[in-house]
Parts: sequence; structure tokens; C-alpha cells
Amino acid sequence: MCAMARNVETARGVHARATARCRFVGLAGLGILVAGCQSSFDDMAFSSEEMAAIALPAEIEFSPPFAQSSSQPRLIRNGSARVEVGDLEVALEAAQELAAQVQGFVAGSDLSEGREGSRTASLVLRLPSGAFESVVGRLVELGRVLSVSVQASDVSREYLDVETRLAVKEETVTRLRELAAQGGRLEDLLAAERELGRAVTELESLKGQVRYYDQRIAESDLRLTLVEPGAVITSGAFRPVVEAFRDAINVFAQSVASLVYIVVFLTPWVIAILLVWPLFRRLRRARRERVAARTA
Repeated sequence: MCAMARNVETARGVHARATARCRFVGLAGLGILVAGCQSSFDDMAFSSEEMAAIALPAEIEFSPPFAQSSSQPRLIRNGSARVEVGDLEVALEAAQELAAQVQGFVAGSDLSEGREGSRTASLVLRLPSGAFESVVGRLVELGRVLSVSVQASDVSREYLDVETRLAVKEETVTRLRELAAQGGRLEDLLAAERELGRAVTELESLKGQVRYYDQRIAESDLRLTLVEPGAVITSGAFRPVVEAFRDAINVFAQSVASLVYIVVFLTPWVIAILLVWPLFRRLRRARRERVAARTA
């Protein structure tokens, strides 16, 4: 029994020592792992100088998704108006002065005369876009405004597209010029010159489009029609009857004019026939008399 007890105690001691060794080995391995991870983190750490070296360029900006553009929309405004005036000459001068007051001008004009001697003047006022609405509001100074129509076309997307293509093309031209300046084989230089010429042509075309958009955005056209009271036909129940009488008078006048043309055309021929016919009858009579004398 004593021997068995000693064997049990010995086995317990061996087990305890083995357990202690396992715990020591485990703790040692865990310590090595932590030390390795710490050294890895230390290797991956960046200094302030390294962070500054890998910093993104200042021109790169990040905007939140679906951010709205802060720039104003680029609009091309045009309009038309019809105004009844008492004195056409006075109204024409007033319209020109109205355009000149806002640094605008008259781009075109046309004067026509209608029925009953009433006259109509058509003007194209080229105005700064910022003063377009104010000029439209001041049309009442010319006379009775009959109608006003304003159209606005948003070209922001087209303008942005042209601007982007222009920036890319400018960068391309700069690189091609640098390549051409570096020298090299003759074939490479000729190819670079050809590509540079094509890129410069496209660049100038894009610049022209930008200038066109800038001009159209900065200026607005107002087509203004000035009419005298007789040129305005009021609507009513008897309007078709009045129009029918006017058309009938026009048809009658055209018929009389055609008859005059015919008379004028035939008069010289009638006079010529009246002069030649007696002579022709006299010659014919003399011929008959000679034939009768020969037969007798």
C-alpha cells in the first residue's frame, strides 16, 4: 500500500511538472508572437516626413456623392416682342436709345408698309444678358405691348464638356511640344510634328467654341416688332366678312391691272394694222385691175 501511494504521488508530481512546462512554453510563444506583431507594426509606422511625402496633391479634391455644383447655370436668353406705337419714327428712335442705355445696339432692322398705308418695323436688339429683363420690362415706354415671348436655353453641360476637352487638349499639346524638343530620330520627329499640328488645330477649334459660348451667354437678342394702329387687325365676328371684301377688292384691282397690261400690249399692233391695211387693199386692187386689162 505504501508503495502504491508513493507511485501515485510520483505520477502527480510528473503531471504537475508537465503542466507547468506546457504553460511556460505557451506563455513564451505568446510573448514571441506579440513581440513579432509589435515589430511589424513598428516597421509599418510612417513618420511625419514620410506622411508628408505621400500626401495627395493639393489640386485633388474629394466631393461628396451627388454634390451640387456651386457655379451658376450658363443660359442663352432670346426673346421677341410686338408693340403697337402711335408714331413709328419716334418709337424707332426710342428703341435705339433704350438699347444704347444698356450698352446694346441694333443688329438689324426692316421697314414695311401694309394695307391702308400702315407701317411695320422689325428690329433686332442685341443686349447684354444682365440687362435683358430690364429692357423687356421697359417696352411699355414705346407703346402698347401686344405680346412678349422669352426663351432660355441652358448650355452648362455643353460648356463644361468643351472646357474639359480643351484642358485635355492643352495638356496633349504641351507634351507633344516637349517630345518634339527632345530630339531623336527623324521619323519620330516628323510623326511628332504631324501629331502636334493636328492637336493644335483641334485646340484652336475648341477655343473658338468656348469663345462662341461666352459671346452667346454674354449677349441676348430681342426681336422687336413695332406696328402702327392700322396694322393691327382686331378679331371679331365680322372679321371674315371684312377680309372677304378686301380680297374681292384686291382681285378686282388685279383684273383691272391685267386689262391695262393687255391694252398697252395690243395698242401698237392695232395701230400698225390700221396703217398697213389700206395700203394692202390698194395694192390688191391695183393688181386686180392689171389682170383685168390683160384679159380684155
